Amino acid sequence: MSPGRFPSSADDGVLIPLVDMVSGSTTSVGNGCPAMIAPDDSADDILYCWDYLHLDDLLHAQTPKSAEVGELIHDEVFFITVHQTYELWFKQILVELDSVMVIMGQGNVRARDLRTVLARLQRINEIQRLMVAQMGVLETLTPLDFLDFRAMLLPASGFQSVQFHLIENKFGLLDRDRLKVEGHDYVATLRPDHAELVTSSEHAPSLFDHVEAWLSLLSFVRVEGFDFMASYQNAAAGMHAASRAKITGLSNVDAVSMDKQLAAFEKSIEKFDVIFDREKWETEVRQGTRRFSYDAFVTALFINLYRDEPALQMPFQILTTLIDVDETLTLWRERHALMAHRMLGRLTGTAGSGYAYLDETAKRYTPFKDLFDVSTYLLPHSAHPRLPRSVLRRLDFQAGYRYVIVRQPPQMARRVTSVEGLDQVGLYPGVDAVSLTRPPGDDVDWRLGSHEYVFSVLGTAPAHEGVRALGEFIENHVAVTYV
Repeated sequence: MSPGRFPSSADDGVLIPLVDMVSGSTTSVGNGCPAMIAPDDSADDILYCWDYLHLDDLLHAQTPKSAEVGELIHDEVFFITVHQTYELWFKQILVELDSVMVIMGQGNVRARDLRTVLARLQRINEIQRLMVAQMGVLETLTPLDFLDFRAMLLPASGFQSVQFHLIENKFGLLDRDRLKVEGHDYVATLRPDHAELVTSSEHAPSLFDHVEAWLSLLSFVRVEGFDFMASYQNAAAGMHAASRAKITGLSNVDAVSMDKQLAAFEKSIEKFDVIFDREKWETEVRQGTRRFSYDAFVTALFINLYRDEPALQMPFQILTTLIDVDETLTLWRERHALMAHRMLGRLTGTAGSGYAYLDETAKRYTPFKDLFDVSTYLLPHSAHPRLPRSVLRRLDFQAGYRYVIVRQPPQMARRVTSVEGLDQVGLYPGVDAVSLTRPPGDDVDWRLGSHEYVFSVLGTAPAHEGVRALGEFIENHVAVTYV
């Protein structure tokens, strides 16, 4: 019998019955998969599904160790298939994750690309949900049946999944937050080339890094004379004062209970007020109790508070999906820990990890935990600081960013027949879309009723390049023709 293959009939072994997909063929092979023989007259240049999916390779990739040393153990084939399926899903997560990081790593992320980011993050989350459900499939293998072939797998371990460690690092898990496995680093059990690959991913920008940079560049919180944090602090103080007054006004509470309630309330306010102390916040970032920079977190808070504004709806969905991804991966870790406890009891796995280790990773390995913490600082809708009209215009897709350009005196106003040069404005850094819009009070036939007309621009350019610079660019590159 050849090493690494199922026993053939000549070996008097047991065949895994599979139906031959070739019509009229009754030939079976001893490796558990039928031989796929193409018709003699098939054209070589016609794509065939079996070949496209490389199923000859894929379906021959299950080589149980039990078959190499003696009689095939049925459940080992199942065990291999489940774990190979996990690795295929890991690969797809990496494909989606890498594509998202390419987009988010551009620095100035174009608004039109955010839909792609959201779709691919949602796909990652759906794959992870499937991975959680797949734990139930794996648990159809009983602990006793697992013992029939577990010793043959030593020292191999699922902990040696290179792809899963790459996913962890690319999501943003830091080495400082990792647990040791019997005193060793997590790469200690990997092959040297795999250890080098995984270690190098620790030093590359992660999805967390790109999201933090993106949030830091979105300048909504202090623009055009509006200081969001000052308004937010006043609103929070008013809400807290009302809550404090409600506690002190309770008539059916004795003095001791009142003091306890007030002490607990003031302690919660002390935690809340960290959001108003940039220096203390950044100190906690350096200490590792927080991850996001102050500016990134405040922007995330702003997006959550004003999520209904058109320009913030997509960023809000992205932040929400990042929470979903982090949460679902945590659920998978928890299910993995419970499965390990169920299969091994108090024993450790083949790489030294076990239930206690896996359970602790579910609690600690959460790169986007700060997004969960945003809820700490939310205020009721009624208490939200009112945004000035200038900010609301910037957050409204219909108004966009409005630039008033003087072209004609009022008495020379004519109907606009053509606008040339808008394609050049579309190439301006940070501009996603630009159009000539009707000024306030103008009629539907585009007749200019004053010496002003307005260009509506969508993008991030005004936040970073300045209104005047973009306005001058439009002035120099756009020509308007009148009747």
